[in-house]
Amino acid sequence: MNLTFTKMLRVFVNVCQAVAYAHERQILHRDLKPNNIMLGKFGEVLLVDWGLPSRSKWKVINLKRSQRKPQNNM
Repeated sequence: MNLTFTKMLRVFVNVCQAVAYAHERQILHRDLKPNNIMLGKFGEVLLVDWGLPSRSKWKVINLKRSQRKPQNNM
């Protein structure tokens, strides 16, 4: 398959979004590599082989800008 730079970048962004979605749910893929990224017939990006996933021990903290402590830049 011959992909243009723009299409490869789109695939990369979609993979990042899939990983972010899993991480938001405290799930780690643990085997992310090119062989586990598939492109569907209609351009969809599939992240496969979730045989080694694990629950993250870290809590995900998602603070809105208004909730963040102001930094003192002195």
